[in-house]
Amino acid sequence: LRHRPGPLPQRRVRSPRHEDDPRASASGSGFVYCLAVWLAVGTIVWLLALWGPALLEPNRGQGVPGWPPPRPAAAPTALGSALERWDGLWYLRISTDGYRETDGSAAFFPLYPLLVRAAAPLLGGHPLAAALVLSHGATLAALLLLHRTVAADLGEGPARRAVLYLALFPSSFFFYAPYAEFLLLLTSIALGPTAEMIEAMDIRMLEPSVFEVLL
Repeated sequence: LRHRPGPLPQRRVRSPRHEDDPRASASGSGFVYCLAVWLAVGTIVWLLALWGPALLEPNRGQGVPGWPPPRPAAAPTALGSALERWDGLWYLRISTDGYRETDGSAAFFPLYPLLVRAAAPLLGGHPLAAALVLSHGATLAALLLLHRTVAADLGEGPARRAVLYLALFPSSFFFYAPYAEFLLLLTSIALGPTAEMIEAMDIRMLEPSVFEVLL
């Protein structure tokens, strides 16, 4: 009797869509890393804002015309207003009442107040809440863009270090406050390649001047 071999097991071929994509994996891990750094630094900033009045004698803040400073308060009331200081008061005032001719408000650029004014109705009409949401969200976006830009040229390791060093920079807490610094950071990173290309073509463009006026 001859033995008839059975059908050979068919080899399962993985379709390209199921194959592991190193770039997608690196992008996903980069997002998680940037999110973790952003959350960690933001938590530190807010913990200091929350417990600062209990550890230090609160300063009597200076207001601006049409927008008084928040009153010193202990935790947890201080959580919402601890970063509402100095230039942040000007941006909030401008976002609600606009510019005035004689109060010095013209020293502050209009893009951030315009964004706060547009976002405030989505958050119950609270300009401070809108300002904080904008600054926190744009800071995360800037970290993600920085990671992607550096990783494309130098790899994952330098990209992670760049994100960490930027987040731990001593004045980086301004990125979480109602200040316009995050806009300069975000647009500088996002428009970097465009500026390099235009510089290589030796073209004098209007774009930097436009952003200098708005930011």
